[in-house]
Amino acid sequence: MNSSSNQLFCFPTSKEMAELDQLVMKEQEISSSMLMERVGQEIARRFTLHIRKDELPNGGRIENRRVLVLVGPGNNGGDGLVVARHLIQTRRYPVSVVLVGAKKLSDDCRLNLVRLLDLNQPVFGFGGNVEDPHIPLMKDEAFERLFFRSGIIIDALLGTGQSGPLRGPLFELVSTVQRLRTESPSQKKLFLSIDIPTGVSGDTGQVFSPSFDADLTFTVQHQKFGMTQGAARKRCGKVLPIEAGIRSPHWRPNFFATSRESLKDLPPRSATSHKGTYGHVLVLGGSKKMPGAASLSSIGASSTGAGKVTQVVFDSGIAIPPEIMRIPLTGNFLDPNNITDILSRVERGEFQALVVGPGLGTAEATLEAFEKLLSVLTRINCPTVIDADGLNLLSCLGLTKRLAKARNFIITPHPGEAARLLGLQTALVVEDSSSAVKQLHLQYGAVSLLKGAGTVIWDGKTGAVNTTGTGFLATGGTGDVLAGMIGGFMAQGLSPFKAGCLGAFLHGKAAEELGNHPFPASVLGDVARNLIAVSDL
Repeated sequence: MNSSSNQLFCFPTSKEMAELDQLVMKEQEISSSMLMERVGQEIARRFTLHIRKDELPNGGRIENRRVLVLVGPGNNGGDGLVVARHLIQTRRYPVSVVLVGAKKLSDDCRLNLVRLLDLNQPVFGFGGNVEDPHIPLMKDEAFERLFFRSGIIIDALLGTGQSGPLRGPLFELVSTVQRLRTESPSQKKLFLSIDIPTGVSGDTGQVFSPSFDADLTFTVQHQKFGMTQGAARKRCGKVLPIEAGIRSPHWRPNFFATSRESLKDLPPRSATSHKGTYGHVLVLGGSKKMPGAASLSSIGASSTGAGKVTQVVFDSGIAIPPEIMRIPLTGNFLDPNNITDILSRVERGEFQALVVGPGLGTAEATLEAFEKLLSVLTRINCPTVIDADGLNLLSCLGLTKRLAKARNFIITPHPGEAARLLGLQTALVVEDSSSAVKQLHLQYGAVSLLKGAGTVIWDGKTGAVNTTGTGFLATGGTGDVLAGMIGGFMAQGLSPFKAGCLGAFLHGKAAEELGNHPFPASVLGDVARNLIAVSDL
């Protein structure tokens, strides 16, 4: 992941991207204005290729090719001015430019404004007083007429230079665009953002109000971390990275994309191998009230190629897949008495990985049994996935110091579970997933996988973001399958981080293969099993 060839598959923050820009300018001995020219020229070229057929991302048709470029005062605005100039000079598009914040332009933005004005291209100001006689202030009515005459609206207002809600003229302009778009839904326009839509945080993915709702985002070199998260994904529309040669072998961001790369680290399959070669997973969950969750985890573990999968079962009457072995327990849930034999088998090294929690329940006796189990698992450092009720029990125990010694653990909370583990409100976890996943690792010592739209994984040094999957994963049981898949990969020797990345990637790919419709969680394992065998993911 250190080589520049892999840097297309990473998700930097605004600060990391700024550091890369500085490195590139130093190593390539170019100025910031030269870099801006390169970026803007490439965006104009890709823009022309993309809309040559006048197609909208949803399959509709753009009503006309007149372009309205909305320009902010910083370097994102400078990129927009370069794009406008190239669309006029070399692409022959009719272009209108509206500038916000003309008194406080960055040096490179001002330089490119002068270059555009030298072409006798009109530039209009929006909001507040504009002293430059070459930039007449546009009244609201005139802006509305310009908006309705344009078929393509380009947002070059803020880019990564935003960290909170919009204010002043920027607030007014984006609010006006939102209102006009709502008032004219039948007009076929393309809404395009440069780098990242205005009103979306590139660091967290938080979407402020108002914000620019893009059909298409041309992001510079790398998709920013925030663009992979939650509601930001929809605001960005279709994301197309612009290759602008902004690369350095000395730069390394925190978060990379998950992939199928770790499949090569699984033990090779040979004619002389046997089921013991590929690990034994114990799924510890499924109280009598919630037996299905553990069975789904067992299906997930089996789908990865784990040699053996054993599931703890209570007298629930639920069907268990025939290939799954069982440990029958008395009672309705795990307690200090019925866990004794399991602890002995774990200590003897019978299992290469455990999946603890799906359907386990949170009875007081189960909490006591769970604490005893953790004591054994941390002492022998057995590879362990803690999910679902295991996380709820963990949040009750406060075993920070004890878990901190367990380097083979991975915890897999959704935002609500993460909030309980961290003592936060769920909304705060959702608003800043990168901070939350890092805090989980810091507090509990385990590799942390925070599930959601853009699942995030962190091991203390390296992070990953999973971009596979569909909205139909938002159904009961899919997380149980994922926990089992991760446990299956860990039983075969993958580290918790690699197992989490590979499990999340294949889990999402399986959902994509199942198509744009609902499906039962139990089928994910079969699809994932098939995907592991193919080489063209």
